[in-house]
Amino acid sequence: MGILQHFTVMSEQAAVLQRIHSHLKQDGMIAVDIILPPVSKEWTFRHRKKLMNQQEIHVDIQGETSLTRQIYRYEATFEKFVQRQSKERYRVDRELSLMLPKEAALLLESQGFKVVKMVNSYQLHHIQGWQSSYPLLKTDENSQEDVHEFKESVWSNGGYPFSGIVEEKHAAPVEYWTIIAKK
Repeated sequence: MGILQHFTVMSEQAAVLQRIHSHLKQDGMIAVDIILPPVSKEWTFRHRKKLMNQQEIHVDIQGETSLTRQIYRYEATFEKFVQRQSKERYRVDRELSLMLPKEAALLLESQGFKVVKMVNSYQLHHIQGWQSSYPLLKTDENSQEDVHEFKESVWSNGGYPFSGIVEEKHAAPVEYWTIIAKK
């Protein structure tokens, strides 16, 4: 989950970036992940993973997005089954900041960082119109060498929680962005 999104007040986000900036050496790099949830009031994801020894992990995620408050909330329930019997279960509730990639890039710039790349789904992304609306981003065609092909299921076995079987309670998929900046 993106570190900035755990802070729902912009002054807290700025303070976190100031602290990171003070610890980085000159030309030190930071990668900030931004997750954009489905643009819908309510949404649900379901994961089912079979493990060895007749074990399964079930993850059910229910969330809601508030454009007015610029937050999204979700509740994730993790349940472990052994031989189809429930053995362990726990729940996580989160409230996160709804932040657009451009907004995060401008916040980074305001705290002394220079944005060098914006990556969507782990692919360098050139959106028409963004060059003029965010002129500080310089793209280098040679910079794609270190960007690997995006594999949709790479995080399904752990990491980001919003992947898997999507139930039809939302209108759009989740967007994953990484903003790379240097001091």
